[in-house]
Amino acid sequence: AIVVPEAEVGVATFLDALPASIADKVALVRNAAGDRWEALELHAWVSLSRITDRPRELVAGLAAHTGADPDDALASPIVLAGSEREVIDRLRERRERWGSSYVCLQQSSTEPFAPVVAALAGT
Repeated sequence: AIVVPEAEVGVATFLDALPASIADKVALVRNAAGDRWEALELHAWVSLSRITDRPRELVAGLAAHTGADPDDALASPIVLAGSEREVIDRLRERRERWGSSYVCLQQSSTEPFAPVVAALAGT
């Protein structure tokens, strides 16, 4: 739903990528697309991705820096963090909520996320 080059992810950009803002953007696209909505593919470029058992700790500094609620930070489509199970659940929730088709991860995240891709392949 949003594509942001890493160098441009600042406070305003991050706040614009929080769930409420993304919901507004997706609603705008959905309304404009009309009957074409089902044919669209929406994706997010993920600027912070990590398999971790402490996702809230991971985003705590980012949330404090931007003034965002940590739960909103974790729910942002430009953040993908948590255990493998949590990440899978987050991706499914985003697909249901916003119609997300896929995400783009930084190259450094591809190997740790391989089990997530395998679990979601074909779903």
